[in-house]
Amino acid sequence: MERVVSKKPWACSRCTFLNVQALHKCEMCLSPRIPHKSTTKPVAQTQHSLCHGKRLSVNQMPSENTNVTRLTFRVEEGATPLVNGVSFRVWAPKVVAVSVAGCFNEWNPTSHVLIREGSSDYFSGVVSNVLEYQSYLYVFFSNSSPARWMTDPYSRFLTVPSSHFPAAPTALISTVISPDFHWNDRNFSCPPHNLLVLYQLCVHTFSSAGTFEGAISRLPHLKELGVNCIEMLPHTQDIHSCCWGYDPVSLFAVDHNFGTPNDLKRLVNECHRLGIAVIFDWVPNHLHNQNVLQFFGGEPGLYFDPDRSKQETPFGPRLSLSHPNSRKYITSSLRMWFQEYHFDGVRVDSTVTLRRLKPVENGDPDLVDAWTLMQECTDLVKREFPGRLLIAEDLQNSLMLTTACAGFHSQWDPKFFFAIYQACIAGHDNQRDVNTVAHAIATTFTGTCTDRVIFTGSGSVPPPSISLIEEYSSLCSENHDTVPTDRQDRFLSAMMSIPNAKREHSVKRTLVAFGLMLTSPGIPMMLQGQEYLEERSGTWPTPPLTDPSAPTTLEQLRVFHVCCLMIRARVNANRQSAGLGGNHQHITHVNQGAGVVIFHRWHHGGPADDVMVVANLSSVRFASYQFGVPRPGTWNILFHSEWDLVEGEIAMQRVEASSGFYDGFPFVVDVALDGYSIFAMSQHVEQR
Repeated sequence: MERVVSKKPWACSRCTFLNVQALHKCEMCLSPRIPHKSTTKPVAQTQHSLCHGKRLSVNQMPSENTNVTRLTFRVEEGATPLVNGVSFRVWAPKVVAVSVAGCFNEWNPTSHVLIREGSSDYFSGVVSNVLEYQSYLYVFFSNSSPARWMTDPYSRFLTVPSSHFPAAPTALISTVISPDFHWNDRNFSCPPHNLLVLYQLCVHTFSSAGTFEGAISRLPHLKELGVNCIEMLPHTQDIHSCCWGYDPVSLFAVDHNFGTPNDLKRLVNECHRLGIAVIFDWVPNHLHNQNVLQFFGGEPGLYFDPDRSKQETPFGPRLSLSHPNSRKYITSSLRMWFQEYHFDGVRVDSTVTLRRLKPVENGDPDLVDAWTLMQECTDLVKREFPGRLLIAEDLQNSLMLTTACAGFHSQWDPKFFFAIYQACIAGHDNQRDVNTVAHAIATTFTGTCTDRVIFTGSGSVPPPSISLIEEYSSLCSENHDTVPTDRQDRFLSAMMSIPNAKREHSVKRTLVAFGLMLTSPGIPMMLQGQEYLEERSGTWPTPPLTDPSAPTTLEQLRVFHVCCLMIRARVNANRQSAGLGGNHQHITHVNQGAGVVIFHRWHHGGPADDVMVVANLSSVRFASYQFGVPRPGTWNILFHSEWDLVEGEIAMQRVEASSGFYDGFPFVVDVALDGYSIFAMSQHVEQR
C-alpha cells in the first residue's frame, strides 16, 4: 500500500510557528524540525485548530491548581516577565475559568489555570517555567459553550501561521516579551517642534530587507538628507503581509514581518544616536474585522459597541468608546508605545473616523465619547511624557482638534496641499492662482507655525470643479493616502500625465512645491522617495515603492542636493535662517499676472533671522525683478531650485539691497528670476 504523506502543518518546537510540511526548518525562527515520537495527536494538529476564537473540545471544567501562583500585587494585562516567572493577567467577562497554555506546557489547556481576582472579571497568576519569546494562548471556559483558544490582546508580539493555510488571517499566537532593553539615548532630546522636518517612512519598502534592521542600515541616507524626524507608518501587526499598515489586528503587537520588538527599539535607539526623532502612526479608530478582540465576552465582544451603527466604519469595526475596558485598551496602548519604545510623538490616524459615525458626511453628528477619549489620550501624553508631539489626521480643518477641546499640538492641513497642487498641476500658466497660494501659505489654524502639518505631492489630473476636488480632500497629497496608482499617483508622474507636459518643467514645479512646503508656516512632511523624485507606485494596499540605491541618475542627484539645502535652511542648520521656524509671516508681494509670490518669515527679526522667500510659478524668466526687503545690505541665498551642485552650476548667490520704498519696505532688491523657480535668502552673521 502506498504511504500517504501528511499535508498537515508542523509546529516548531521552539516558537510553535506553523510551517508547511515540505519545510525542514522553521520559517519563523529557522530552528530545525524535530519529528514527533508520540503516537498521540501531535501538537501541530492541535495548533492548526487555533484559529482565534476556535472552540476546543474539553471533557471537564478545569480547576485551580498549584502550577499557578497567585499575584500579590497588581500588574498590567498581558504577559509580564518577573524574577520568579511570568505573570499572566486577562480581563475575561462571561467565563467560568481561564487557563494559559503554550510551548512551556505542551499546549495543555487545563494544566495552568489562572486565579480569579476576587469577584471581578480579571484572571491572573504567575507561571514559573515560562521563558521570554515562548508562545502562549489563553483558554476560556464557559458553562454555556465549548472552550475557546484566545489570543492575548495585550501581547507585544504575535506570530501568524503560514499563508499556505486558510486559518492564517486569524491564527494569532501570543509571545512573551520582556520590556527591558539597553537604551543609550539618555542625552537625546527631540528637536524643537518648530524646527522639525518629518519624513514618512514605510518599513516594508524603505530598505531592500523590508525590516527594522534594514531601516537602520539606511539611516545614513536620512542623515545626509538632513531630516530630523521620522514619521513611521503603522508598525503594529496588520492583517496583510505587505501593506501600508492601516488594517491592524492589535494595538499592542509589533508586526512580525518587520522584526521583533527589540528590533524596533534598536531602530529608535539608533535614530536618537543620530539626532533623529521618531514618531509613530497610531490607528485607534478601527481594527480589521479579524482582530484579537472580536470574541472577548461573546460575539462580537465587549470591546465593541453593541450598537452596530456605532461600531461600523468604512475600514473596520470601531472599538467601543464608552466601555471602560475598551477605553483602557486604547489608552494603555498609547502609554506602552511611549514608555517601552521611547517614541517622540504620535500621529493619530483619521480622528474624524473616531469621532464621527459617518466620516465622509460633514453633517453627521459627532460622538461625545470620542472627544472625551481624545482628551484623555492627549492629557495622558502631556502629563506622563511631556514634550512629545501630538498630531491629528482629521482633514476637516476643525479648530477644535488643536485647541483644548481635543488637545493636539498639530493637525494635517489639506487646504495647503490643494492650493499648491492646483498651481503646479495646471496645464497653463494663466490657470495658476497665485492669490490662493498666498492665502494657503499665510493661513494656519491657531496662528502658530506648529499647529499644522503641511505637505505637497501627488494628484492625477483634477476633476473639473474645485468642489469635486475638495470632496476628495483626504485623498490628495503625497503621503500614504494618495500615491497608489489607483488613487492619485506620485506628484511628478501626475504632472507628466498632463497633455504636452515637459519633464523639465514638471521637475521644476515639483521643486517649487517642495520649497514652498519647507518655507511656509507649519511642520513640513515629505514621503520617502520624494527627495529624488520617486515616480513608481503600486495599487492600494501595496506600500510606496522606493529604490534603496537612489539617488543615482544625474537628475536624481541634482534634485537630492537641492532638497538637502532646502531642508538645512528649514532646520536652521547653518544658524542663518531662524525665521523659518518663527511664528511670524507676512505675504509681501503677490503678482498674479507674473505668477510670483514673495513672503517674509521671522522669529525675532534681524540678521540670520529675517528670511525672504521668492517663488515664480510661471515659465517666464525675468531678467530684472524688484521686490522690497526689511533691511539694507547684502542678502545671501540660502538655496535656489536652479542650482546644479552636481555639475557645479550655481547661479545667483547674493544680492544687494538699496534704499527705496517697495512692498511696504524701505529697501529694495533687483534680481534675475528664473521660470518655475524658488529661492530663499537671509542676511548672514559670522558664527564664532
